[in-house]
Amino acid sequence: MASRPFNAAPHSKVRFVVSEIASKAQPVGQCSEPSEELARLIERVSLIEIRCSSCFARVLEGIQLTGTPEVDADFEVLTAVRLPLNTTELHTRITAKVTGRSSVGKGIDQGAVPLLQAEAVYDLKYAVREGGAFTKDVALDFADKNAVHNAWPFLREALYSATHRLGVVPVTLPLMRI
Repeated sequence: MASRPFNAAPHSKVRFVVSEIASKAQPVGQCSEPSEELARLIERVSLIEIRCSSCFARVLEGIQLTGTPEVDADFEVLTAVRLPLNTTELHTRITAKVTGRSSVGKGIDQGAVPLLQAEAVYDLKYAVREGGAFTKDVALDFADKNAVHNAWPFLREALYSATHRLGVVPVTLPLMRI
């Protein structure tokens, strides 16, 4: 699982880390057991807020939809973690991106062409009760294993609704496998 820095404001004393956990229609949520440190901490963590920060779907330029095309979707899920100086809180951002392909629009003889893009972003805020704190490694592990799991139903519904409004057969993210 590769991770890379996510740009934060230059004056910020927090750092965002983005970790790609799934892409190209691979099963999501088939993750390893949590570390011992995370397993101990998880009993003390509460989800205190979940909020949609953005959601969109659009037909790509130059594509003319006819009928209600079916879409083969490639997707990726990214996690971003902000660990404030107060390590009893954790802020995560879960982003699901979808590229829909179909042979509709440019002619079936040209194969599957990009048809649409969609994205849903949810921000989740967690708190740790007394006696627990997030370290950087535990925060990343928590985001990849738990925050994605908590946001998944919201991401599925947002992307389904957004793509349905485009007039295509709605994109449904797969179920999480735990």
